[in-house]
Amino acid sequence: MKMLKAKKAKFPKTIKVEGVSGITATIYRQERTKADTSDKLRTYVSYLLSYSLLGKRKVESFADLIEAEGAGETAIKKIANGEQRILQLNNRDQLCYQRAQESLSGLNVALDTACAQYAEALRALNGKGTLLEACQDFARRHGSITTKLMVPDAVKKMIEQEESQQDGKRKQAWVKLLKAHLQGEGKFAQSFNCEVAASALEEYETLLTRAKGDHAKELDSPPGGIRYPMDAAFLTKEFVLQATEIFAHARALAAGDEALTRRVERAELPVLYVKCVRGPEFVGAGYALAVGEFERIARGENIRFLEEGGPDFESKLAGYKNRISPPNGAK
Repeated sequence: MKMLKAKKAKFPKTIKVEGVSGITATIYRQERTKADTSDKLRTYVSYLLSYSLLGKRKVESFADLIEAEGAGETAIKKIANGEQRILQLNNRDQLCYQRAQESLSGLNVALDTACAQYAEALRALNGKGTLLEACQDFARRHGSITTKLMVPDAVKKMIEQEESQQDGKRKQAWVKLLKAHLQGEGKFAQSFNCEVAASALEEYETLLTRAKGDHAKELDSPPGGIRYPMDAAFLTKEFVLQATEIFAHARALAAGDEALTRRVERAELPVLYVKCVRGPEFVGAGYALAVGEFERIARGENIRFLEEGGPDFESKLAGYKNRISPPNGAK
């Protein structure tokens, strides 16, 4: 059997890519004679890849012909795809670019956008954890959003579940508290009578559940039946701050919808009322703003009564305003 000799490549060799016309690269074979460590002359072969890049000639050197051919085909494809500037990167940077593009494959996100968002996320974390840890935590806390239903239905379902698990006086008081906060005229369920994710109330429910757990003893013997004073133990500063954040988010979502914004503000009135009653010692620098918002929303809803008895809105509002500290320098 005769052995077939491999066809010897002829140089210069032109590199083309099927389907790409008008763009080629050329490989030149170069021999150099150099003395080795024993002073013997040796011939070294290299392959020079040459192609036109942004109007200039770019030349790369390779020790292997197949590697040079592969680099030539890659360069032709990138030029055809308008990626000429990528070829100006050195080998290490090109590898980084290729890995980054592979990581973003299928996400439809530009590389510069991904880098900018990653940098912003790291600054926001401020060394408190990795971006992956933050995303995993977010996914864990919000991963149950699957089914949609109406807010009143979600509230009803939650209260029914609590009622089915009643275990005495404390549990009965807790169910009454939930109903007082969530159901009835102007309350949360009515104010947000719209379709939402099934776990959209999760954040608010978690807030109430935490208050129930932290203040079980006080809830076991509620003062005044279902009526709680505004300095009740469960109305902590943390509770009020988190409730405020929830409604701030709701306001942002309702922006541009006058009717929905009104419902959000009306549902927030109880939280603002707590702030007004507790005063600047509890609220801090935002007390004047809380009183102003309470007055604006309450007047818009034509509220005249804050407690049982005669109309007391104006007198109590005057008392809240008297507790506002004057601006610096004012007498």
